[in-house]
Amino acid sequence: INSPKMPSVKETETLLTRLVAMMEEKWLDVKEREKITEELSRSFEDLHLYSRIGNQVKTLIYSRSMQINLVEEILKTMRVDLAFIKMPRYVEYNLFLENKKKSVKIPDTESFVESLINSISPDAMTLEENYWLIANSHTNTEYRGLHTQPFRFLAVKIQHKDKFYGWLGIVSFNMKETFRRSEMRLLVSMAEQLAIVITNTQLYHDLEEFINNII
Repeated sequence: INSPKMPSVKETETLLTRLVAMMEEKWLDVKEREKITEELSRSFEDLHLYSRIGNQVKTLIYSRSMQINLVEEILKTMRVDLAFIKMPRYVEYNLFLENKKKSVKIPDTESFVESLINSISPDAMTLEENYWLIANSHTNTEYRGLHTQPFRFLAVKIQHKDKFYGWLGIVSFNMKETFRRSEMRLLVSMAEQLAIVITNTQLYHDLEEFINNII
């Protein structure tokens, strides 16, 4: 009786190489599906956020409650550590909200935000698109000394036509993620709507004052 022929070392090596390649290909397929699923989920969250606050932002009068709701939704949905509205000439509209679950401490939030804004380069090309982005504070000389921990910073202009009001911004100390282009566009859109509402509010107050003076 002839015994079965044992595979040679070379044949065994070839077989194992093929098996490893098949496993790697399968693993990459799974990772790719997971990545696509995560991106779709985040995009859905962006759309859901905008739909929830859209009607509030488009209201005629700018209110403190609407402002707080907006910043709270941004803080929660975008999973950041700090969200703020900063308007140098309209301090009554300034708002700074921190994630209560964040592990990194910010000793003076208002001063920290002030430093973030003061460090924005006035000649940055991205300002032409109404936003400013720092992907890693420790790789930027202007931002490296603002906090011991590295952070990401995204700010967009609150501006209507030539009228600049201030900044809508977010900060995250989670360096495992990055700010997506869709998040930037979403914040820009929100800031534009805010600027329109503030402009309308001022016009309304001016008209109200004018009518009172006439009376």
